Amino acid sequence: MKNLQFLDLSQNGSLKTLSDLMGEYMEHLKHLNLSGCSLSSLHGELFYGTKNLQFLDLCWNSEDMVTIPTLVGNLEKLRHLNLSDNEGLEVLPESLGNLTKLETLKLNDCWRLITLPQSTSKLCSLRQLENEHCWGLRGMPSRIGQGLSRLEKLSLWVWGSGESENIEGLRGLSLLGSSLLIYIKGLRKEDDATLRDGDEVLTNKTNLSELVIWFNFNGGDDVSSSSEQVLRILKPPSNIESLSIESYRGMRFPEWMEMRDPHSSSSFPRLWTIRLRSMWNLEEWVLNWRHKEECLPTLQFLEIINCDGLKSLPEELGNLATLKSLYIYDYHELVSVPQLICLEALSITECSELVSMPQLELMTSLEDLSISKCPKLKFLFHGLRHLTSLQRLRINKCPRVVIPNEELDALVALRGPSFLEDIDEELIHDQYHHQEDSTTTSKTRSSIHHFYLTTHNQQQQQQQFHKSSGHSSSILYV
Repeated sequence: MKNLQFLDLSQNGSLKTLSDLMGEYMEHLKHLNLSGCSLSSLHGELFYGTKNLQFLDLCWNSEDMVTIPTLVGNLEKLRHLNLSDNEGLEVLPESLGNLTKLETLKLNDCWRLITLPQSTSKLCSLRQLENEHCWGLRGMPSRIGQGLSRLEKLSLWVWGSGESENIEGLRGLSLLGSSLLIYIKGLRKEDDATLRDGDEVLTNKTNLSELVIWFNFNGGDDVSSSSEQVLRILKPPSNIESLSIESYRGMRFPEWMEMRDPHSSSSFPRLWTIRLRSMWNLEEWVLNWRHKEECLPTLQFLEIINCDGLKSLPEELGNLATLKSLYIYDYHELVSVPQLICLEALSITECSELVSMPQLELMTSLEDLSISKCPKLKFLFHGLRHLTSLQRLRINKCPRVVIPNEELDALVALRGPSFLEDIDEELIHDQYHHQEDSTTTSKTRSSIHHFYLTTHNQQQQQQQFHKSSGHSSSILYV
């Protein structure tokens, strides 16, 4: 036992203390896995007697573990440290900076963690800093951009107030990883110059393909202007593939959100996903495309949620020949939807002011159509018979929508009633009751009505099954 190098005690819920492990036989230990135990505290002797340790996994232990001993700095040979899923962890000791050979530090889901040690900038060998869902962080340690020159992967950058690192520190990180979430919690007075005169800090991150920008700060009277300046310097690199912006407080987007570069055919030639969420102040989104070839050539997915201040969507979206999916939710100022003839999926939910729809007969590629909770939408569904690719149709809580009998009959004859996943029974009744003498229509209505009730019962049974079994369903229920 004195030459023991590998010890795995993971998933041992009865292990609450390490006192029984202390001893001379720990001296040569290189790999120690204590994940999934019930440790509420750690003895300093563990870090004093295991100077040869290279791998230490302490993830998913007791919520009572709020810190780790200062003696962790004695593990000078440590290369991998995993503290993820310790929900009670609040602080890390400054001695962490002594681990100059550390390559991986995992802190995922430590959502009570308030701060990273200032000594983090001394971890000169660190390549991966995984800190997903560490929402409690007040900012990033100062000089982190200069000290962590080898850092390749960073899950979350918190732009905070106080003595945290300026956003300029992000520019100094190489970040070879593909995804990054920037969480903006506060601004300092000294950030003013950077916001006013600073250049973009992300354009040199050529490996970055997925970017999420989340605003969560109170900027006082200047919150709109500050948000616009922040987003301006957070322009993604040109090869970005997925862009999400949440809780943006600006009234307008910066120029780069026009999605056009005057010096090239397209600013973001690989961008295929855009998500815009909770932008209550946004009044205008301009896409300054003078020619069709300037538009986003690969955009396939667009999601817009809770953007009440935005009066309309850019008409230029109609030039997007590659856009396949458009999801609009909780967008109460939206009055109309642009004509998008290449769409395969269109979902519109809780748009209380929506009054008009695009010409469906031109959208022959449409496979999934869902409209829900649009009380002012007065729309006659002409052209449904031309939607030969339609696989699913859902319409509910849209009392003014009218579906002509012959249009629905044509689709049912083509697809059978199974494509009707969720149609208000009241809507079906209203549209068919005056033609009870028509044998074809009566049969169609009966078939649809039977399918609706059967499917509704099946959905309830499946939902109950998934709730009781703990499995998530891949089926969308409206």
